[in-house]
Amino acid sequence: MLSDLKTQVKNFYGSKPPIPPAVADFLILTKTSLQVGIYPMLSDTFVLLFCTLCMQCSRYISCLRFEIEKCTLEAFDTHKQVNIARSFSNMMTILKDLQKVFSLPSFLMFATHYCACSTLLGWFVLGEISSVSKILQILFYFSNSSVCLIACLWVPGKLPIEIDKMKEAFRSKYRYRWFHLGVMEENVFEKAFGEQHTFVLTGVRFIEFKQSSILAVVGTILSYTLVLVTRS
Repeated sequence: MLSDLKTQVKNFYGSKPPIPPAVADFLILTKTSLQVGIYPMLSDTFVLLFCTLCMQCSRYISCLRFEIEKCTLEAFDTHKQVNIARSFSNMMTILKDLQKVFSLPSFLMFATHYCACSTLLGWFVLGEISSVSKILQILFYFSNSSVCLIACLWVPGKLPIEIDKMKEAFRSKYRYRWFHLGVMEENVFEKAFGEQHTFVLTGVRFIEFKQSSILAVVGTILSYTLVLVTRS
């Protein structure tokens, strides 16, 4: 990358640039550092943070489900149900705060990697590559953006799945307690969360981060690439 930038500088200024070589090298290094620092390092760091937070929330909801499944029918009384519903309510508050903070940044991050995948794939298909180093560079950036796209759909997309599993485990335990023990109690969890839709993280309500969206995104990237190739 540095050699390519040096070649561009020489082509622009001629064989003897009007600035000292040390200053030119410093400017080239600064430009390269800014490019690499913004993309892919900054975007990758954001994806890592976003996915880590989502993974921790998903793991907490999964632990609640395991707690329900391991709980005996006798111990699954109203007090236990209230404690589980309270813990789930606290987690839903955290997820809503996560949505408020990461809504716009997650959309920008997703759009960045999506456009990068489309552009790089188009360059590769069109064959506008003159050297092996360019091919390796394009493959590196394309792999990086593809992994980030899949990660920001797969990891946050696990949240609605875990929420549905947790709700189903609560309902099943409540029914088994009613059928086997004959205890008819008020379903605290169903009363509090039964009518709510499954929570899904979104990017400014434009992109839903769900696992089922991965194939749709891949198909869209391939379609746009084919359109660019045919029109070129």
